[in-house]
Amino acid sequence: MVHKHEAVMSVTRCWHRCISSTHDDPRAHGGTVEIKTCRCGAVRVSEINQQYQNSGNWYMPDTETA
Repeated sequence: MVHKHEAVMSVTRCWHRCISSTHDDPRAHGGTVEIKTCRCGAVRVSEINQQYQNSGNWYMPDTETA
């Protein structure tokens, strides 16, 4: 059975950096960052500025490099 990620927890913070260096909409910069967590532990970060949004991929935090 394939697991489909679904946010069970969400935290909103002030925007502080771009989440992606490719294919992002610069209009989404400068607002907030929403950090969603799935029940399996995977995390997805989205930049949100009014109606503009950049969403990263789901990833497991221990596999992501800073």
